[in-house]
Amino acid sequence: FLMATVRLPQEENGETTSSKGTTITKQSSIAFGVASKRKSQSPVLETCVAILDASEICEQVASMFAPHRVSVFAIYRAYGSEGEAVCQQLASTLHVSVLNKLCSVPNVDNALEIQGAITNAFLEADRLLVRVSQVSAAVCVVLCLVLGPNLYVANVGDSRAVYCEMHRNGAFGMQLTADDSTAAVQERQRIHEAAGVISAQGLVEGEAVTRSLGRAGPARPETSAPGLIVSQPHVHCVRLERPSFIVMASASFWRAYDAAGARGVCSGVRAQLQDKTEPHDLATRLVADAAADDMTVLLVRFDPQPL
Repeated sequence: FLMATVRLPQEENGETTSSKGTTITKQSSIAFGVASKRKSQSPVLETCVAILDASEICEQVASMFAPHRVSVFAIYRAYGSEGEAVCQQLASTLHVSVLNKLCSVPNVDNALEIQGAITNAFLEADRLLVRVSQVSAAVCVVLCLVLGPNLYVANVGDSRAVYCEMHRNGAFGMQLTADDSTAAVQERQRIHEAAGVISAQGLVEGEAVTRSLGRAGPARPETSAPGLIVSQPHVHCVRLERPSFIVMASASFWRAYDAAGARGVCSGVRAQLQDKTEPHDLATRLVADAAADDMTVLLVRFDPQPL
């Protein structure tokens, strides 16, 4: 199981669907589990992409990082019938665009150049959607790219990724994404500086998020200013130097576990991974125990040492 695009369908009565995979090389091992819970007839559409070996998509990128394996994981979230088409198109093309952009990076050891290539892929994907799509939909994206010993995480929207290293004394987690909503000070400031309006409900141009793909507004002729909803992603990089994991999930999951917080979620995941619980079983359990529906969790475990 080296490559899979996982679409987790709507299920009756909030039942859970899931998938999993593992890859092992001489340098490291990666295992993932993904689970989703959805109400019947929910307007929410979520699609996961999990590619453990990207060499089948882009041989050039694979050779650039050999002998390490290149892997991609992503969650796409949209709403309504219009959002479904845009979401599915992104799930089929964005990771390909990211890998192709990496081929032009002159120095694969330069994290800033890699981050720039990822950013350009997001912006290009959004421009293409605006040109060819007949509908407009705000798609939230969180994408995780494993390039050798480095982990890159990019996001637009309110889905989150929390990375956690496993130490003897506990799990130290950090959020590698930004919540793109009007609750964020920097986003409010950006919108106000563009003479934008934030509704009493915290919406911008009718959307709950301030960054997304498929919904970037056109430039306003009178000011030549960009639209209020932009497609510029946040991109972060961490070094995979010890056993660790990342929890990628839609906003509804994190709201359901708000009382525990990211630290509490990380501590619970660490304890169960140390008890040899597989990521797939753990992701399924996290989703099943959440007091909410319409959510997806993608849990990826990294071990820099071979098993």
